[in-house]
Amino acid sequence: MSYLKRALALVLALCFVLVIAACGPKEPAGNNDGTTTTTTAAQGDANVETTLANGETVATGATTTKGGTVGTTTKAPVVETVTDNPSMSKINAEIKRTTDKNGNASASFIKSLKGYTLKIYNPWPGAEPGSDIYQSAAYVETEVEKEFGVEIHETGNWEGYAETVFANITSGRPDADIYKVQDFNYATYVSKKYMANMTKAMRTAGVDMKEPWYNQDARKFFNINDGQYAWAGSEGSPYLIMYNKDMIKKAGLTDPADLVAKKQWTWDQMKKYAEKLNSSSVIGLSCGTTAADFLASMVISSGGSLVSIVNGKPKSNIKSAVVKNCLQTLATWTKNDAVVNMMKGQEMWQEAPKKFAKGELAMILGGDNAKAYKAQKATFTVGVVPFPTPKAGQDYVSQTKVQYMDFIPAPKATSAAKILFIRNEMYRVSYRFWDRDFQIRNKDMFKLNGKEMTDLADITYNRKSYFKTATNFVSLTEKSDATASTSWTVSEVVAGTRTPQAAIDAYGSMIEAEYESVWKGLTITGK
Repeated sequence: MSYLKRALALVLALCFVLVIAACGPKEPAGNNDGTTTTTTAAQGDANVETTLANGETVATGATTTKGGTVGTTTKAPVVETVTDNPSMSKINAEIKRTTDKNGNASASFIKSLKGYTLKIYNPWPGAEPGSDIYQSAAYVETEVEKEFGVEIHETGNWEGYAETVFANITSGRPDADIYKVQDFNYATYVSKKYMANMTKAMRTAGVDMKEPWYNQDARKFFNINDGQYAWAGSEGSPYLIMYNKDMIKKAGLTDPADLVAKKQWTWDQMKKYAEKLNSSSVIGLSCGTTAADFLASMVISSGGSLVSIVNGKPKSNIKSAVVKNCLQTLATWTKNDAVVNMMKGQEMWQEAPKKFAKGELAMILGGDNAKAYKAQKATFTVGVVPFPTPKAGQDYVSQTKVQYMDFIPAPKATSAAKILFIRNEMYRVSYRFWDRDFQIRNKDMFKLNGKEMTDLADITYNRKSYFKTATNFVSLTEKSDATASTSWTVSEVVAGTRTPQAAIDAYGSMIEAEYESVWKGLTITGK
């Protein structure tokens, strides 16, 4: 269990960069047609040059940080216009309230917000004061506070987060309005009524969670017994194959990005590349997360899923032909490390990124590891492509993973509408920057010793345009400590202790029974 927590902590650290980065620099006032007319400056503002999606460059202001400390920013790098990026007019339409500043909420409800203090508790510490991330987050908070007369406090920690949340929830005296729950505890929290049913509050607040800043693929899993209990943001990158472009070129292989453009990037191609790049000093292909994530990517790229919903109940597809075929392929690929080296006996989520950054690993699954590569001071050029497809000509589909869900604790149900409205407005303010300024906001992620990781920035920036994503919900359906889990099944196959069919025979029925146990009394109504 400690291993899983450490793995989740690392992933969260990297996802934190993406999620918090959703809060952009000072927003220029704009018209709905996407043109910019004026800018608004706060106290202590410094000019920042920002390039909009339409190619226009405007000066925007730096933000004033919370706590009275005035932050400044330097001139931001110019971001080239990206054709596939949504136009400003589309973004403006998506963030526009349906009526007036109240949205679908009543004027009396908006008036009742004044003086409310929203407390958010995150599984990570706050950003360093004065940093770009700190200033971005402070900007969003300040804008919402100013408009509605509220206060917003965000805190968090690394160690013992889950234990702290559990203690606060079970005490009946939670000290925050919004917590996050780990994926494998979600069903338990719902069944034990730790989470507030937000259905009525959503109507009062005018928030239906169909806004683009929520993960729409996940919504059906958070609507249980006709009640909405949690949400997940839409930010975050899908699992991608990152590769050492210098190694690819030296080996005389075609750049995988060129194959993607022609829809010729297939399993066979990735296998061929891995075998060619394998040597006594270099691993051809590995994974920066878990073997189960590698399997999920294979299943999703095959058009399948590890989980289905049947009559409102999650059902494991571990016995399906698609999953079995993928397990068989994975068994072949990992045998003697012929194609995929899962680094048996090592904490792969730590070691694989290090080896990649040192030039000892050519290709790796896990696009969210960019910051780890930077920390290792890698000097080569990095490329990134979606997980390949079984056959040429198919559309690329990469998996994302919901590791944490936001929820309002049950004792806070009477304030749930206020909590939802304020949090939703924070999303609204920051959403304008999620695509437009992605490269600016994450500029440090896309540099290795000063060298721009242009392919990574480009494909992540345009993640909605390059390929479709599907969310992997396995952990939402399984117990955290069950040996019958899908992860355990994959581990045995990868280790070579059981054949795919033997692993399915040994654990398949147990996993199915586990799903029934976890979701007893709960029905996914998906509204």
